[in-house]
Amino acid sequence: SQMAACSKNQLIINPAQGTGVTNGVIEVELNNTNVVGVSESTVQNAVINELPSYFDGCASAPCGYDHIMICLPPGTSGGWIAYAYLNNWLSVYNDEWCTYLSTQMHEIGHN
Repeated sequence: SQMAACSKNQLIINPAQGTGVTNGVIEVELNNTNVVGVSESTVQNAVINELPSYFDGCASAPCGYDHIMICLPPGTSGGWIAYAYLNNWLSVYNDEWCTYLSTQMHEIGHN
């Protein structure tokens, strides 16, 4: 991975595995939730609250993972791109910004 290359193999990122996980990705469904015009933090918190139901035996996020990337669909309020919390497991991306390697590396770097 690019993280391994940039860190001289000091940071190795492996995709999550398990039931419902495809290529390290799970799709979290928020029932009856329209994200258009809603703040990204509201949607982020809704996703985090749903995560434990996708992992057996997990009481709360991050469910044993070192990093979790939340890719939000288009339409949340504001013109934001992505953000991450320092020394934390969480990074959040706005729509297509989730697909850009440079954005992923930048945000994971904050974690």
